[in-house]
Amino acid sequence: MFKLKNVKLNNGATLNKQGESLSYVNGYQVSVKDLEIIPAYKLTKKHLIDMLKKLPVGANLGVWIDKGKAYIDHSVRFTNKRQALEYGKAHNQISIWNWKAGEAIAC
Repeated sequence: MFKLKNVKLNNGATLNKQGESLSYVNGYQVSVKDLEIIPAYKLTKKHLIDMLKKLPVGANLGVWIDKGKAYIDHSVRFTNKRQALEYGKAHNQISIWNWKAGEAIAC
């Protein structure tokens, strides 16, 4: 199970349905559907656990903390950068996550 302290220290996380933090050596994480945007100070472990319960089996929960806001979404991993960027743009995303570089790529 994830630790909220680590989520906040890392400015986010990708969690599987069981609440385990995910990490990949390559690929790109992209939001499928924005679920919620809340002030980061209101982010709690219970809140994220409740969000995980609402996801379909096999889905991931993405949490991104930026400028005092916590963006929570249903996300998916792509192996192809072009496809990931196209998907992100089509779904009005600010950026996608590059696992290998450990950084966001603007859409």
